[in-house]
Amino acid sequence: MRRLSKSDFWSVLIITAVAGWLCYRGTFYQTGAQFYSRCWQRMHANGREANSPEQAAEWATCDEAAKIAVYRHGFVFAGNRDYALTPQLKALRAACPSMDGDLPLAGIWALAVQMIEDSGGTTLTDKFLPARATIVRVFTAKWPNCAKTATANGFPKLVKRKGSWEFDTECKPCMAEGQ
Repeated sequence: MRRLSKSDFWSVLIITAVAGWLCYRGTFYQTGAQFYSRCWQRMHANGREANSPEQAAEWATCDEAAKIAVYRHGFVFAGNRDYALTPQLKALRAACPSMDGDLPLAGIWALAVQMIEDSGGTTLTDKFLPARATIVRVFTAKWPNCAKTATANGFPKLVKRKGSWEFDTECKPCMAEGQ
């Protein structure tokens, strides 16, 4: 095996530093810190429109970024507590966020922003990691067993098809809630 020369060492160091700086700037993806900053501004806009096309585009990413993070990780939102009659629905209700108690009217993104704020804001790693990592971090901190409970009780993952989010396969436990 060849030993690294000084120039090889410096080359690797410079490339790593540049890559880290590009990640920090959000060149490759929206970072967790950028998600929080942009979506916090949207949440506190009090109904005002975006000030620029760039800001409008940034605000438009809030909802989809949060849904991708939460649904791809396996989180499922529990339904109405009055209809949680089966053991599967009760288990989901105990382990996961609920549509009628936890989710604000603005959507999943607003819940994620509030949870990031409640956790003390973004961390150093949130400045480098993708937004989905930050969102999953705060959701997992509050509901650590949600994804496992949902899978164990037969709830399929949510996937995006033709522009909307739906269960990957038929949700048998959900059928009981509808009856």
